[in-house]
Amino acid sequence: MDISSQQKKRFVKKTFSGISPNYDLVNSITSFFIDHYWRAKAIRALDATPGDLVLDLCSGTMPLAKALLRRVKVRIVCLDISQQMLVKGIISNGSLRPFLFPICGDAENLPFPDHTFDAAMVAFGIRNLSDLNAGLTELCRVIKPGGTAVILEFSRPQVPVFSQIYRLYLKNILIPLGATLTRDRQAYEYLVSSIYEFYAPSRVKEFLYLGGFTSVSQAPLTAGCVSLYTAHKKDGFYRSRK
Repeated sequence: MDISSQQKKRFVKKTFSGISPNYDLVNSITSFFIDHYWRAKAIRALDATPGDLVLDLCSGTMPLAKALLRRVKVRIVCLDISQQMLVKGIISNGSLRPFLFPICGDAENLPFPDHTFDAAMVAFGIRNLSDLNAGLTELCRVIKPGGTAVILEFSRPQVPVFSQIYRLYLKNILIPLGATLTRDRQAYEYLVSSIYEFYAPSRVKEFLYLGGFTSVSQAPLTAGCVSLYTAHKKDGFYRSRK
């Protein structure tokens, strides 16, 4: 998608706002509910402790925040570019509202001081950023030294036969099903194309290092359909917004 940074932000905001009512349902059905397992793996890697202040970046309808609060009571700032997504998340997670603090904002220009959060997490959001380097640099900036960031993102299976089956599944099942449940075929055509246009895991790791993180690791999940990245902010590391 050869568009400018601002055009992509507007497109992503409009796209996700439009499919917000059934977004979680489509994700669970099309992943055969394996998305719950992916989030559980991310939560374990985050290893948050009670009372921590956690940033859920590109929070959407807050499924990752919900999964974390099932494990440990923390305070979670849920930031997303789509207000409709956040509203749906608050409505869906009414009992957890005392622990959730929704903010509609830009992941590439976070409205927080340096070293605000004990930890941060992102689920399937970084490939929608218009500037991945800016987003990851901002993510590192707002985490306290010694803090952890975990990121779930789609990747492409490398086993040839499975890779072909996966591509056919996305084209012939995910797009039609998503289009039926949300009445927005363009949204799911974009979501599928974004998976194949996004960086390989090795390049994502490079961006995390460039953003200021250290001890970056990547673990493939479900035969490489998803990658779980874990990164740390070095003790004593200081990076302020320029």
